[in-house]
Amino acid sequence: MFEEKSLTLEGVDYVVKVADTADVVPFMHMFTDDIPLAQEKLVRICVYTDGELIGDKPLPFPVYMKLLPVVMEINALTGKD
Repeated sequence: MFEEKSLTLEGVDYVVKVADTADVVPFMHMFTDDIPLAQEKLVRICVYTDGELIGDKPLPFPVYMKLLPVVMEINALTGKD
C-alpha cells in the first residue's frame, strides 16, 4: 500500500495520499511550465479531510504551505530520490 500521512493543522485533520497517475498526467507538463499552479492542483487531488477530497474547497494559504511539502514528499517530487 502506498504511503499516506495524517496531520492536524489549525484544528482540522488532514490526510495526504499518493496521487493517481490518471489524475496527474493531464497537468504534468505544468511542473516545467507553471510549477506553483501544478503544485496547487496536486494538493487538491491528494488531500482529504473528513474522508473527502478537498478538491475546490477553500484552503487557507498557511495550511496550504504546510501541506505542500508533505504532498510533494509522498508523491516523490522532492528531488531527493
